[in-house]
Amino acid sequence: PGFFWSWRNASVNCLELQPFTTAAEGSFAMLRRLFLCLVLLPLLSACVLESAEPLIADKDGVLALAGFGDTLIAYGKSEAGDWKKEEDGKLSLRVEDNHYKIWDGNNTMLVTFVPLGEPWWGIQAKMGEECYTYVLAEINQGELILHENGCSEIEKVPGLGGTVDFSGGDCKAKPGADWRAMFDSLKSNPPPASMMLKPQG
Repeated sequence: PGFFWSWRNASVNCLELQPFTTAAEGSFAMLRRLFLCLVLLPLLSACVLESAEPLIADKDGVLALAGFGDTLIAYGKSEAGDWKKEEDGKLSLRVEDNHYKIWDGNNTMLVTFVPLGEPWWGIQAKMGEECYTYVLAEINQGELILHENGCSEIEKVPGLGGTVDFSGGDCKAKPGADWRAMFDSLKSNPPPASMMLKPQG
């Protein structure tokens, strides 16, 4: 709490936690933290579920956040396990075709939702030239709950071996993998919730 964080490439497909001290860097870090969905654990590094090419086409995207307005507020888990509002956690939301652009004032992330059966949704997210990241989510009573996508956590989920390669702490969706099967496996054994987004107001 009180620190800004970002993740830089530390090894192949891995991202290392680094503290940031300026507001601009902190704004960038918040956007990354939201959609990499990593919990700030006392670890030096963590890897997340990703792919070099998109698994989900824009035509398959659904605008799941209708009614959320154009501003989102982020909440993380406190040490006690309660939801706590994040510093610099305000994000702007804009519809573009069948996906969303989420903007923190400096950086933009493209986010595509696919339905998995209420209340579950799959998310494909990309920022800049980085890989595509995948997150299991649920929408309940105007709250978007993001579940952890760290490789060490999802490796515990049965049934992912057909769609995800695990190697050396890394996890990558197999080229052309069936995203429905991948998310169905995660949905059947959901990793812990790590962040919540709510409409402002």
